[in-house]
Amino acid sequence: MSVEKWIDDISDLAGTVTDGKGTKVLAYKAFRKGNFPNALSIFPCAITYPLSAVMHYSDSGCWELWDGVTEFHLDGSVEKSHFPNLLLFYAKIRNAFALHRTLGGKVAYCQLKTDEASIQGPVMMQYGTENAHLGLIARWEVKEITSGDFTLGS
Repeated sequence: MSVEKWIDDISDLAGTVTDGKGTKVLAYKAFRKGNFPNALSIFPCAITYPLSAVMHYSDSGCWELWDGVTEFHLDGSVEKSHFPNLLLFYAKIRNAFALHRTLGGKVAYCQLKTDEASIQGPVMMQYGTENAHLGLIARWEVKEITSGDFTLGS
């Protein structure tokens, strides 16, 4: 398997998070829909992408450890009076990741990072050409077993 087989599943779990008023986060997909925008106009929304990968391959087994982020763009303004509402998203994001630990069996595990901040924010964000706004950054890691996906040479 490879990143394109599971990255949109992380977007799907981000899309299960609600704003407390019943509105689900709009989760942009990299491959299934390929709908990454150039700028954001709908809030709340989420964009998921990898930052790095460590690839291990040997005769005893092959695996990859991916680090990535899901940016939760939650409020179209930078008003600090919105912080209390943003703080409610910490548990919602944690719960979504806890519920989908193997992305439907596609990976060995998917979890929020534990060796650094799992969720960062509230932070001021700007994705494209839109105005600065507030959100949270969820940092995650995925362990993918790749034994049998490719041939090892001598």
